[in-house]
Amino acid sequence: MVKTSKIIATLGVAAGLGIALLPVASHATDPIDTTDGTTVTVNVADTIAVAVEASDVHYTTGSAIVVDSTNEFKNEDGLYHDVHVSGTTYNDYTLTMYESANDGALKHVSANATIPTFTTAVDNLAEGTWGMKYSGKNDSTYSAKWNGVGIQSSPATIYTATSTKHSTNYNDTFKVKYGVYAAENQLAGQYTATIVYSATAAASI
Repeated sequence: MVKTSKIIATLGVAAGLGIALLPVASHATDPIDTTDGTTVTVNVADTIAVAVEASDVHYTTGSAIVVDSTNEFKNEDGLYHDVHVSGTTYNDYTLTMYESANDGALKHVSANATIPTFTTAVDNLAEGTWGMKYSGKNDSTYSAKWNGVGIQSSPATIYTATSTKHSTNYNDTFKVKYGVYAAENQLAGQYTATIVYSATAAASI
């Protein structure tokens, strides 16, 4: 939004009987020679957006991570998300994620069964859990440890804002992959979860 302020000043001139006695060289300044400056303020709104691309790999059908006896009910290389953060914010941003439907768990679509996540990062997924690994900004190297999937009241942080200032618009990519290690006696069927990614600028106008 562009907002302009303009000030118009009026000048009063009083004429007296002695005005004709003034020397020509000392006449008053003509009002049309008076100028005044105005300040123009422009606020450019911040924009920031998140887009996700899902890619499937081995032991994955569609957007479902397949776990069965042939892979020991474990799939740590199943589903990948490319998370794109684009914007025009001057300050840096923080990127978080959480599961919004089942308090962080994968939930059976038709029965009361879940595959929960965890809170402390681990080297290997424990039986009966699921989690994720993520990369740095514009980097294809994943974190060494598995991280729990965040919940709405406590999202998992993928990237924390730094003191970096942006001089141009940006379009960054982060990679997130999900792994599942179902219990051997896990109820068969389809489990689902809803993942929300959120990018928040450190400050805005």
